[in-house]
Amino acid sequence: MLTSTLFVNLLFLGAGVIAGFFLAKALRPAQKDNKSQKELAVQLAETQDDFSNYQQEVAAHFRKTSEVVSGLSKSYKSLLESFASAALHLTTADISRQIINSAFDADKTMNLASEDNLKPPKDYAPKAPGGVLSEEYGLKEDSSLTNAQHAPSNSELDCALEEGNDDPTLNVS
Repeated sequence: MLTSTLFVNLLFLGAGVIAGFFLAKALRPAQKDNKSQKELAVQLAETQDDFSNYQQEVAAHFRKTSEVVSGLSKSYKSLLESFASAALHLTTADISRQIINSAFDADKTMNLASEDNLKPPKDYAPKAPGGVLSEEYGLKEDSSLTNAQHAPSNSELDCALEEGNDDPTLNVS
């Protein structure tokens, strides 16, 4: 009986060792996944920091560009004022008055897109007798010939164009 108890105990010990081995092997990849998750979290944080730094660099670039363009427009205005004052001093009185008057009229002409000048685009053909949309456009009545008997050649079409351009749509304003 002692041998059978010892045999059963050894059998359970072997089963425990085998179960422990497989359990340890099953838990080991979970530790690797944990490690890779930590690495991914660190990489994500670094990427987010890089992205925020990039956004700050872009914002700084646009700020600097705005300042440079503002300086450019001030320099351009100064240059124009210099040219105008030189033109006033170096020209005759009549030309100086014209320059001054044109400067005051420039404010009126600068508003090119005033509501008075705006018209909606035409999305239709202009209505003209014998126009492109007319059923008779391009057809000449010739009772001796029908379309089935004779089709005009390219040379005949060129001659018709050279004879005169009587297209009514070209006369529509």
